[in-house]
Amino acid sequence: MSKIYRFLLLVFLLVQAATAGTNFIILDSGDDKEKIVAQKKHYEARLEQDKTVESLANGSKFQAVIKKVDASYILRVGPFKSNDLLALVYLKAKESFPNAFILEEKNLVLKSEPIIQTVEKKIYIDREVAETKGDDPLWVAMFALAFVGIFFMFLSSEQMKRMRLEHEKIKLKHESLELKQNEALSSMGENIQIIAKETMNHTHQLAEKVKETPLYDDVEKVMNNENELLDVTGDLVKFLRLKSKKVVIQHEVFNFNHVLNEVAGLLNTKYKQNEIELVFDIDKDVPKYMMSDSVHLGQILINLLEYFIQNSQNKEVKIEVTTVKEKKKGLNLIFKINADINIEDKETLFNSYYDEESRRYVGLGLFVAKELTYLMGGELDITDKNYESTMLVFTLHIEVQNNEKRKYRLPDKDLVGKKILIVDRSHSSALATQKLFAYFRADIDILSAEMFSEQIPDFTQYEIFALSNTLFTTKVFGAIEQVKKKQDFKIISLENLFTSKDIPLNKHVDIRLKKPLTQEYVFDTLIKLYTVKEDSKKSSEENDGTELMVYSEAFQDTPNITLESFHSLVDAHILIVENDIVNQNIFLEILGKSNIKVSVVNNGQEAIDFLHDVQEHIDIIFMDINMPVMDGYTATKIMRKESRFDQTAIVFLSALASEHEIEKMLESGMNGYLSKPLKLEQLYTALKAFLNQVDPLISPMYVPSPMVFEGLNVEVGVENLNDNIIFYKQVLQEFMDAYSQSGSIFEGLVREQRYGQIKVLCLDMKGLTGTIGAKEMHIIINEIHQHLIYKKPELLHSYVKIYQTKLDELTRSIEIYLEV
Repeated sequence: MSKIYRFLLLVFLLVQAATAGTNFIILDSGDDKEKIVAQKKHYEARLEQDKTVESLANGSKFQAVIKKVDASYILRVGPFKSNDLLALVYLKAKESFPNAFILEEKNLVLKSEPIIQTVEKKIYIDREVAETKGDDPLWVAMFALAFVGIFFMFLSSEQMKRMRLEHEKIKLKHESLELKQNEALSSMGENIQIIAKETMNHTHQLAEKVKETPLYDDVEKVMNNENELLDVTGDLVKFLRLKSKKVVIQHEVFNFNHVLNEVAGLLNTKYKQNEIELVFDIDKDVPKYMMSDSVHLGQILINLLEYFIQNSQNKEVKIEVTTVKEKKKGLNLIFKINADINIEDKETLFNSYYDEESRRYVGLGLFVAKELTYLMGGELDITDKNYESTMLVFTLHIEVQNNEKRKYRLPDKDLVGKKILIVDRSHSSALATQKLFAYFRADIDILSAEMFSEQIPDFTQYEIFALSNTLFTTKVFGAIEQVKKKQDFKIISLENLFTSKDIPLNKHVDIRLKKPLTQEYVFDTLIKLYTVKEDSKKSSEENDGTELMVYSEAFQDTPNITLESFHSLVDAHILIVENDIVNQNIFLEILGKSNIKVSVVNNGQEAIDFLHDVQEHIDIIFMDINMPVMDGYTATKIMRKESRFDQTAIVFLSALASEHEIEKMLESGMNGYLSKPLKLEQLYTALKAFLNQVDPLISPMYVPSPMVFEGLNVEVGVENLNDNIIFYKQVLQEFMDAYSQSGSIFEGLVREQRYGQIKVLCLDMKGLTGTIGAKEMHIIINEIHQHLIYKKPELLHSYVKIYQTKLDELTRSIEIYLEV
């Protein structure tokens, strides 16, 4: 009987195997093998971290495998025999791979020859037993088998219930995360104005209270600060560019130091009063020049560091930069960001949503950073160092053209091997500074601020002394003065870029360094300390009229400037040298409606080529520093060697604008600089300084007559963006690129009954139409969304035509508005 049972059970299992399909999850596909390999590593890293999947898998391994089909590569996971496990892993995979889908392949195992032979052998044995004992045991066996089958089915059903319950929990969590993420846009139009007005009202109330006090100047600066709103709008523009697949990853050579300087400068613009200690801990093997996308690398670092700066408990954020050689060509550039932060839910960290309680947007910048990282083929990983310390690891593959062992070569051997003492309040910062000077074979001692305060060391054994600016005292300066009388003793003041304190320099201080430091910054410092400076340019005060003015200070704001103020500028040709397309658009929007001719190139080399090809005179060149192929310093030096550019003003665009950077700009041949992010009032001042034209504020200002646009309330849209017309037009343009064809998409989704996709489209469009002032389209989208919420998808067919009609009206109005 046992043999009969085994035989029937085997047949039952074989039939099950024959009728079942084998399911796989397709995570990604494409022609770029490196990207697919990076996605495979990302999946494996997420799988190791996911305890839920690991526990429910019961020993199963969901390995990701890359298959080549024709010229494409497919990343798939499986096989899955259990539908519950398939659903579980699929839902988890969708969090990181939004384009994932399920593929079923039929199992033909029953047709294999070995299985058939085994079955035949068992049939022969069981038949022999049956003939010797009669038919009754066979019936008993069959009934027993039925009973055992029912029993196992009962157990299986209970297990299935538990699995389905767990599955439903995960599904609900997934839907909640998806809803929060999409609400970042759906509530954008309804809440962005609240943030702006609330901030402005509180600030103006405070300004009235302190109007007659010394605090008024500081409050006035806050009144002019639109950082919060610009962050929301800027991230929205980037989000739309990602949605419309307009983000193109470049692969060009750039100076890594310039990227770090721009990151520090832009963060300083927002967090100068935070007293944060930002540390760049750069390994000696990190190359000076590398090949990747400098703009998007900088954007990722800014967004990641901004999160850590906002949430760090001890006001210190350190980013370690190292490299690891790959077997194939190139290096892995690894950024490790460390701070005292306790992140409770790492799975949702990069999902953006609107927090109703605080009425603030959460995670939009991190969401953009994550998407850009994956587009660049990089990886992001979060790990806990201990209970209250977190490390984020950002890995990016780069290529290096020139693999020189010495990336920075000092011009004189006497500059190598200096004996240096470093005293800094931040131990992490002191170690990072030590590493940068050690590259030049310096012999370095580090002394803590506490020990230094207790007893001043013997300075005579050192050639360079780097001291935190807050530790300089009368007693310290006295000791320094005594040493300087006997030997060549250089003093460096270490200053924090993010501090509100500005301590005047003593005559004995040779140079001040603004932290965080880079390797090139230290390289320039060593040369400057032992080089006699010669003034080659005349300042604006001593200019005799034969040369263009040189402004070493920042341009002041010209009051009451609007976009219309630029309309009176005429008969000039301006060249914009800038590789960031968003900044290019800002310049074009400001100057595009004036009577100034504007040309745009993407880097210094393109600027040199353009100037050699063009015959007419260029009045002003706005030159960015951080650019691939050729940076702003190099391009300016080349231009200044040719006399035909003597009457062309070169105005640098700098995010950092530190004393060190301003000196480098002056040495390269600049006439002035503008700080990033660009301010309308300072740009106007710079133009007026070099074009020598009549102040347009004196002549009648051009005031455009109000226009009515069908389906678009421009006044509401501009007001939602705090009367920032430039950003409003940018958002409109990006909206057109991302959603002008959404009518046909909506029709196809309705026809195919893909209601989940329609829901995502509604959430996106609901927030965007509210933001730009498209009320009629907003109402239609809201109605469609309500029908989905109340489970009435059969009504969606009636909205296909009206959706397209209202969208056509809106896009026509946007096109007209952008033209005028």
